[in-house]
Amino acid sequence: MHKFEFVDLSELFGIVSNYENPDAPEFSKDIIGVLEDFENVKVIKTMFGERNIVRFRITNGRYSHKVSVSGKLDVTTDELYGKIKEKPSIAIVTSCKMKIFRSSVQISTLPSSKIYFNLDDECVAAMRIRLEEEGYKVPENVEPIPLPNIEPPVFQTITLKELSEKTNTDELKV
Repeated sequence: MHKFEFVDLSELFGIVSNYENPDAPEFSKDIIGVLEDFENVKVIKTMFGERNIVRFRITNGRYSHKVSVSGKLDVTTDELYGKIKEKPSIAIVTSCKMKIFRSSVQISTLPSSKIYFNLDDECVAAMRIRLEEEGYKVPENVEPIPLPNIEPPVFQTITLKELSEKTNTDELKV
């Protein structure tokens, strides 16, 4: 038996906008929605070093948000996705944190997070019924999306002294 306290996807932007400290929210949230645009596990470079990450979108048929899975859940999530048979795939993400980035809500996992796909639970059954009643169709591109390997840009670093010595803006590489 599972116990969830779901937050409606339509309310996420308002909730996150009201955080006093967006980088350290007081509470984590549970969300449910249809899994779309799954991207298999990939290594990315961060300021903390290389990390594995899995990305997908979660939607309720009206609102859609990006989800990033990292930490111990990344490989597990990737493996679970490969075993999904029933479409649309209903995902439950528990204990997730949210922030606003480029005017949209970004959802990410915490060490306490869990992810369920097509859980045998009444909330998943209720969501399937609602989606069917509203005519939701599974998008054609639900197969994993490979991400291109993009190298981060390299920036030239100079000291303030060197900068002050360059009087002509043509000398600066922008």
